[in-house]
Amino acid sequence: MIARFRFVLCVAALTATAFSQKGETVEVRIDNDTVRILNKGAVENCAAEFKVMVHTAGTVVTVIERDTNVLKADCICRFDFEAGVSGLAPGNYTAEVYREYLRRYGYGVDTLVFVGSAPFTVSTAAGNMASFGKAGPCHDLSATDAPPMMGTGVNVSFRPFSGDAVISFGTDTREKTEIILYDAASRHIGKLFDGELAAGHHELVLPRASFPASGTYYMVIAGSREIRSAKIQVAK
Repeated sequence: MIARFRFVLCVAALTATAFSQKGETVEVRIDNDTVRILNKGAVENCAAEFKVMVHTAGTVVTVIERDTNVLKADCICRFDFEAGVSGLAPGNYTAEVYREYLRRYGYGVDTLVFVGSAPFTVSTAAGNMASFGKAGPCHDLSATDAPPMMGTGVNVSFRPFSGDAVISFGTDTREKTEIILYDAASRHIGKLFDGELAAGHHELVLPRASFPASGTYYMVIAGSREIRSAKIQVAK
């Protein structure tokens, strides 16, 4: 369990956790009995190779976009995704889009990022159930865009007597942020912060008792413009 934590400098009141990457859109189009879910303008590494998966449970259609390339390049571009499902019974539904980053594909920690959602209504009679998903080719990023990426700039240190971990990082603008702690097996240990951070320097203090045992832990700082991770090595 996370015993306590504090921020140095101003932290705004908590707000909703859902966020979307800068410039992305999520929309739904219906062609006869086929529902097309379009996610456009995702800013990602230009070497990314996305697999798009579709799952339907009740009235929620979930789309997961997973980068499956372990190689990363020194460039950024935009991707457009399309997923579809047919054979839904008439009724009201919600499409939810997520992007998944996994350690086995070169990311520091397993992370599932909520991109956005869109409601839709099916009015035609249901046919045979089927689904599909695909990612379009990467296209150029405008020089005026600020690309979100797996960033750096997170510093980890330890207080000499208490053994408390001190994590410091900065944000350029006010933005919605989640800070989550995982162990080396990607198990969720605790959510440390869920809200809005002002621009500036921030310092998060994790008491030694926050870590269940000695070992390696990962902290994910997921903001609206970038996702950063920090490795924390704990000796108890």
